[in-house]
Amino acid sequence: ADTRDKHVERILTMRDKGFEDQLLISQDRGWYTVGAEKGGGINAYSYLQNVFLPYLLEKGIDEKLIYKLTVTNPARALALKKVP
Repeated sequence: ADTRDKHVERILTMRDKGFEDQLLISQDRGWYTVGAEKGGGINAYSYLQNVFLPYLLEKGIDEKLIYKLTVTNPARALALKKVP
């Protein structure tokens, strides 16, 4: 199964349970695959923006929620002082 679908399901579940304001998404990708011969293929740092976010749109997650998960919530979580 496509791991993107698992992530979409988790996002929708958290949203439906009322955690939309506490949820954020990011990526942790590197230039190699640990354990693969010669490090495997390159895992681009652009995956989130170029692949995953368009996939969220395809799956019916609207731009407003995507903005909240990628901009508003991370800004609030990482702020040195309270952000509304």
